[in-house]
Amino acid sequence: MKTLLLGSAVFLVCMTASGQNVPAAKIASAAPIAAAQRALLGQYCVTCHNDKTKIDNFSLQKEDINAVGDRPEVWERVIRKLRAGMMPPPGMPRPPLAKYEGLRDFLETEIDRKAAAHPNPGSIRTASSQPNRIRQRRPRPAGSSDRCLDPAAGGRFGPGF
Repeated sequence: MKTLLLGSAVFLVCMTASGQNVPAAKIASAAPIAAAQRALLGQYCVTCHNDKTKIDNFSLQKEDINAVGDRPEVWERVIRKLRAGMMPPPGMPRPPLAKYEGLRDFLETEIDRKAAAHPNPGSIRTASSQPNRIRQRRPRPAGSSDRCLDPAAGGRFGPGF
């Protein structure tokens, strides 16, 4: 009995101690990384994508690099352009490859972290959530038949497809 009680107490102390240290370490290490990424964005992206020029009707000037996961629709657009190598456009200065990939990886990680913390599986539709409706068939054009779907008639799913 004493062993079980002592083991439980040690377990709780370890869990409490580790739970307090991990987030503090993550916050402390994330701040300089975010600042470096913000500087990179300011130098290579915000020069064109700001509130004044708004090239492609897109501005990163007021976007918060510390809250990437809060606006994934904006940052996923940036990630797509970075993955394709489209930004900065040809003829414009580009960051070194390691910094370029570092920015892309940082943005992806932040979006994934937010998504993992707050999963949203979407709405699940069940048979009881919506009344069953009989689907009405649209009238077919004159001269059409079901031959194209009939395998025996050599249609689309028949021999030779």
